[in-house]
Amino acid sequence: MFEWARLGYKFSKRPVIDPMKLMADNKAVMGFNLLAFFENVEEVFLPMFDELTKLKLDGPSIDKTFEFENLPEALRYFQSGKNIGKIVVVAK
Repeated sequence: MFEWARLGYKFSKRPVIDPMKLMADNKAVMGFNLLAFFENVEEVFLPMFDELTKLKLDGPSIDKTFEFENLPEALRYFQSGKNIGKIVVVAK
């Protein structure tokens, strides 16, 4: 009986998620069952990794760098949508 009481207590203390608040806060909760992929590793992952290695990616591209003092300018630049790549803010 003690286990049921403990389980009930844990259940009552779990976080409550309000979908409407999530949307208002521009947040999401997602879950993925990746166990199905492990059964088909050869079919799913190996071809994908082969294609990814062919791409020879260089890494992230830095579009523009701003000093921390110019953070409002960096934010305006980000909001303009003109950047192609990362916007970096550095502190001295």
